[in-house]
Order: sequence, then C-alpha cells, then structure tokens
Amino acid sequence: MNVKDKFFKAFLIAVSAVFLCFVLCGCTEKIRDNSTELTGYSWQGENPNGSSFTLSFSDNYGEFQIIPVEKGTAAKIYGDCIVTNSSFAIIDRESGEVVVFEYTLIGDTMELSYEGGVITLGKIITEKTSS
Repeated sequence: MNVKDKFFKAFLIAVSAVFLCFVLCGCTEKIRDNSTELTGYSWQGENPNGSSFTLSFSDNYGEFQIIPVEKGTAAKIYGDCIVTNSSFAIIDRESGEVVVFEYTLIGDTMELSYEGGVITLGKIITEKTSS
C-alpha cells in the first residue's frame, strides 16, 4: 500500500467517525422531568357534563380554571405554585388556601386528581409563526 492509499484510508475513517458522531449526537434528546414537562405547556380538558378546564404555568405561578356549561362565572385558582414530579400546589391569591393536585403524565395527556376526582387534560401545543 502506498502513502496515498494509506492517507485516503485514514481520511475515510476520520470522515466516517465524524459523521457517526453527528448522527449519534443529533438523535439524543434531553430527558425532561415531569415537573418541567408539566409547566412547559398549558393544558385543557372537558368532563362528560361539558364543563371545561384549563391549567397554565408561568415562572412560579399557576392558574387552574373551571368553566361551567351554563353561562356564569368561571372558578379560578391562581397564585404561587410549587411543583414536584407527581403533584403541584397552588397558593390561591384570593383566599390564601393551598390547593394540592396530584398528576400523572401520559404522553400528551395528563390525569389530574384532586380529592378523589380525576380529569384528563391534553397539552395545548401552539405553533410559533415566524415573521
């Protein structure tokens, strides 16, 4: 094997190694914990009687809203929020009451439970438009 062939072989191996690194690094995804996944999105759902629910987060602030079927005032719990990997607490700004919810994430949905009741909420995925 002459020097040119050795150089070409070494060059091909180096290029293949660099290409393999790009492919493998491009396929990895940072695994998010449940609390980051929960607070990274807004959520919405509806129960069988037609009432709807929304849940959203911003920094250390959470808001849970219940919108009744009949026209009327929506119930809202909002305030400072403490989030773990299986529950979150909202300290209601109006009443000072601490409301604790348990949650389980299942793909793009969440089972939210409070005092024995369970509702299912789905992620609100918004597309960002470029100007």
